[in-house]
Amino acid sequence: MKKYFLLGIKGKGMQALAKYLKLEGNEVEGYDDNKDKDSVYYELEKLDIKIHQDIDYDYLSLKEVIVTPAIKDDRLKLIPNFKYYNDFIADITKCNETICVAGSFGKTTTSTFLFQILNNIIGCNCIIGDGTGFYKENNKCLVLESCEFRKHFLSYYPNDIIITNIGLEHTDCYKDLNDIVNTFAEFCNKCNGIKIIYGDIENIDYNKFGNNMCKFGFKNNNDVTIKEYDYLDNKTTITLLYNNKEHCFNIPMVLLKHQVLDLVACITFCLIKSFDIDVVQKSLGFITIPKYRLVKEKINSINTISDFCGHYAGIKNNLEEIKKLYPDKVLKVIWEPVSYNRIMSTLDYICEALNIADYIYVCDIVPLRENNIEQFNFSVDNVIEKLNNSKYWNKNDLLFFDENDLVVILAPINPDKIKDKIRNSKTAE
Repeated sequence: MKKYFLLGIKGKGMQALAKYLKLEGNEVEGYDDNKDKDSVYYELEKLDIKIHQDIDYDYLSLKEVIVTPAIKDDRLKLIPNFKYYNDFIADITKCNETICVAGSFGKTTTSTFLFQILNNIIGCNCIIGDGTGFYKENNKCLVLESCEFRKHFLSYYPNDIIITNIGLEHTDCYKDLNDIVNTFAEFCNKCNGIKIIYGDIENIDYNKFGNNMCKFGFKNNNDVTIKEYDYLDNKTTITLLYNNKEHCFNIPMVLLKHQVLDLVACITFCLIKSFDIDVVQKSLGFITIPKYRLVKEKINSINTISDFCGHYAGIKNNLEEIKKLYPDKVLKVIWEPVSYNRIMSTLDYICEALNIADYIYVCDIVPLRENNIEQFNFSVDNVIEKLNNSKYWNKNDLLFFDENDLVVILAPINPDKIKDKIRNSKTAE
């Protein structure tokens, strides 16, 4: 048994790693600047993972310290030996049959689906970016959500790779889209196994990604082609063409378009690995959507759907599909922008996506690892002026809706705080 101390333990990736290490049989504890006794605190407490209120540096000298990449300050000088999260994860990938799931968005959903399917078929461990970590002895396979932030995934040792898509993201550490594409290509060329890649990305040279590549998507030139998908009576049917043979899969839930793509990436992996199709189909009956993704609930009799999504392509796909599913509803979005760099570099794409909604409430921009925000000379007003029907909303104020409204909450940071402010205009005092 080893003794681990995680600095920044409440971060999604760090949560997942903490659970993985605890289930592996280790002693795990940590510290986080967020000292609230929130859902994460109690979730970790149930696993007997203690979260300290302060850092005792003498105490840390007795532990193996793992640090979130978000910490880049003088505190680290007081720790003689530590590893950043991504370097520690790299060591884990060396010791497992690791399937790295990467992409500009959709990583978490794809990782979740793949873990659930493979765990049912062959047994599987996972470290996933919604805070899900699982370990069971004798499971050799590891599904790892692999982020391109600061090119961290280049330190990993994947046996196989799934790339859900490639788009403009993390503009604080990439020069442009071409830089991102080349980094994904470098990642793929580290892998000698199967590389499953979304094949419908515009203006991309797929030859960069090396051999053993299998493409999936809607276009006919893909190795696995989505012929059609449909949802009816809370079920989704997907028909795929692979090796000139059609395969039909039934899923007992409604999947939106990008979720269909995420699941098809997983099914493609199973097809390439020659898993029994009937077993795969049976496994699809048990999959669930990851935490914080498209959560449907009624709040004061108002229909709401909340989603973690921050990437413009995910926002666009979500809103287009929700509009189809609920054509008689007035679609109103509450949007919490995250990262000045992200919003500024993709502003036109984001606003095009948000304008699918009938009305948008825009919250204050939440900085993401960004200091001195005055340097950006940018505010929510720059966003609102590009939206058709929108207004600024302070998260301290109440928001009133009608029962025919469908409220979509796009908030990676504070969804619960936003939900607490939703009121029914008919029953409001």
